[in-house]
Formats: sequence, C-alpha cells, structure tokens
Amino acid sequence: KKVLTLQQKSLSDTDSRIVHTLTIIGQVYCKTENYTQALDAFKKALCIQRNMHGDNSVDVASTLSMIGLVLFKQGQFEYALQNFFESLSICKLSLGEIRGDIARIMCNIATVYFYSGYDDEAMK
Repeated sequence: KKVLTLQQKSLSDTDSRIVHTLTIIGQVYCKTENYTQALDAFKKALCIQRNMHGDNSVDVASTLSMIGLVLFKQGQFEYALQNFFESLSICKLSLGEIRGDIARIMCNIATVYFYSGYDDEAMK
C-alpha cells in the first residue's frame, strides 16, 4: 500500500506501474481471502486500464477475469459470469479463437456454471 501511495503522488494517473501495483495488491487480498478489498483494487486497476487502452485490450480482459474469480469466491456467480464472458469476448477479438487464455476463461465459466447447479451449461 505504501508503494501505491508513493506512485499515486509521483506518477500519472494512467501509469501502468500503478495498474501493476493495484493488481498485486488485489492478488494479495485475494490470497488472504479479503475479497472485498481485492475487488476494490482490481476495479481501480480496470478503470485505469480502460482509460489507457479502451475496452478491448487484453490487459482489460485479464483484469476482468481476476474480478470474475473474486466474485466467484464471494458466491456472486451471475456477476462472475458477466466478467468472464466479457473477458472471453475481448480475448477472442484480440487473440483469435485458439489460445490458452481463452481455454482458461472457458474453464472458469464452466466452473461457475457447475457450482451454480447448471451442469448442462458447464459441460458445453
């Protein structure tokens, strides 16, 4: 958090180093099961990324996936799916259909469907 405070005082609001720091903070909070603060850090990173790159950036897609994972851990399955599907759409546009990133996102979507009780959707 101290690094972020220093960065925010000395760097531009759209500096990628701030995004990187926010992402690490979000990951630490997620690992310690502090999902509310993890979500807050990831959402701040996402806002900066969208300002920097627009809505269809692979970086935006990656952060959306992280948000989806946090929401899944919180049991907010519908919102998790929304983030995963948006991430998937961006990756398909940016990277093409056959990529490891796309397979990972599709696996996350299937997991959410499974835990939501939609086994048929999970198997698609």
